[in-house]
Amino acid sequence: MAAQMIAAGDAWSNLPRDLLGEVYARVASPLGRVRFTAVCRSWRAVTSWRPPAPTIPWLIISPHEGGTAKRVLCPVDGALLRVPLPPEAIGKRLVGFHDGGWIAVAATSTIVAGGESQLAIVNLFSGAEVPLSAKQRTTPWIKKLVFSEAPTPDRRCILAAILADRLAVCSVGCGNNYKQWVFLDCLSSYDDIALCHGTKLYGLRRSDLLVHDIHITKHGDPVVGEARTLRVNQLPKCEGMGFNVSYILKHGDSKLLMAKRAWWSQENKGFFFKVFELVKIRNTRNYHSWAEVTTLDDNALFLSANCSRMVCVPAGRHGRVEANHIYYNNVNLIGDDKSICSDIELATCGNGQHLYCGEDRKFNGVDMIMSVRYYVPCRQHNNLMWLLPPDFEPSL
Repeated sequence: MAAQMIAAGDAWSNLPRDLLGEVYARVASPLGRVRFTAVCRSWRAVTSWRPPAPTIPWLIISPHEGGTAKRVLCPVDGALLRVPLPPEAIGKRLVGFHDGGWIAVAATSTIVAGGESQLAIVNLFSGAEVPLSAKQRTTPWIKKLVFSEAPTPDRRCILAAILADRLAVCSVGCGNNYKQWVFLDCLSSYDDIALCHGTKLYGLRRSDLLVHDIHITKHGDPVVGEARTLRVNQLPKCEGMGFNVSYILKHGDSKLLMAKRAWWSQENKGFFFKVFELVKIRNTRNYHSWAEVTTLDDNALFLSANCSRMVCVPAGRHGRVEANHIYYNNVNLIGDDKSICSDIELATCGNGQHLYCGEDRKFNGVDMIMSVRYYVPCRQHNNLMWLLPPDFEPSL
């Protein structure tokens, strides 16, 4: 028996190097990567030359909860992890993120610091903090913050934020001791914003799409132009106009996408997502069109109030995340009790609350991208948030 076990171990150890590399390239779960390296020395050696698969976003279950750590769910394998917080982020509210583990945090209440948000930008995994001037730290209450790129010290990054009654823009990095926010007055609050190329700030306000042109001075300060309303086609009519929710996000170098969940058809009597891409109409002046996207191909959409991303999910990857799906977590939507046909309990979140997920109902004869909702049935936990960690590899 012992000899047989040794022979079996040798067989696993002697698998072809290229085959092991292909296996490792498909492992997106961090726990899966740890298990991969624990098999034997030859498997562990693969991680030194084969890049890992792109990491799937994690779900932060308690963005408003106190404590020195956050509980996050790895949706690929359903693992519940505990991620320690850098000191600057303890006791604060998450308001934005960027790829690689960067998060923006602000005060939990408008009462704190006289209504100022006490903004900080830190990396949840490395602990690095982005230097902010005193005026940049003391912004009014922030609803959502977006980045033009990773806020590394050697590069200039543009930040844009939705405040209670206006927008705000600033630059960070490359010398920042005296910089401050540029505030933009708005007739009404924006539903969502996205930065493209670091030079255009798109804002979605009800059914209007607005754009601000951003110019950077030689001193690195942003100059923001007046809002221009883009001429776009009308979206398909949806019922119950007060009950829909929309997200806009950048995809790739130049694409702007909108995902909208609404009651699209009186006949179907239910809510579901449609996705649109902003397309410039040739030979026209300042006219665009929202073209419906009927498939996400090898991608999946991850949507939440403070962060949204489209992520590649290569074919052949195993786990609970599938390509051509939308994963979202806004729970306070009319009609949710009719849209979810089967719910699965994933984890216990504390205070007697539980995390669930369920696939939205399919409608006969409707060409739709399937969507999956994550939620905690409690108002104190309704603002779940996606986080895109770095493509890290386990320690050898």
